[in-house]
Amino acid sequence: MDSFWTNHRAEVLAAEAALLEAGGDLARVTRVGHLKGLIVSRTGKVPKAKSNANDAMRIEAAAAVELQPATLMPVTSAAESAPASDEVMLTCESCGELTPSSAVDCDGRVWCECGERLDSDSED
Repeated sequence: MDSFWTNHRAEVLAAEAALLEAGGDLARVTRVGHLKGLIVSRTGKVPKAKSNANDAMRIEAAAAVELQPATLMPVTSAAESAPASDEVMLTCESCGELTPSSAVDCDGRVWCECGERLDSDSED
């Protein structure tokens, strides 16, 4: 699997799972990170829309899902798809982005790129 799919694998898997959980109804997929993941999954490219302002990301995702009914992500062998460690991906409740649990700061906290604290002990 090339580096593009390796870099986006967790995002694509989470997005496809969210769409499956929503019964295939894209209107019920609410996280921007999942919309981004569906666009990557169905087009093999990152989204053109930079945000979901005016539903731009949702419109792009809907077009991608309509044109491509299944993911373009290559199937991997069990050895290739197994995580290198016991790492867990954490989903940001604010923006829906996925962050590896190993991405800790010097105080042992995990933060999303949007600034939201993700680790389970989030009260200061």
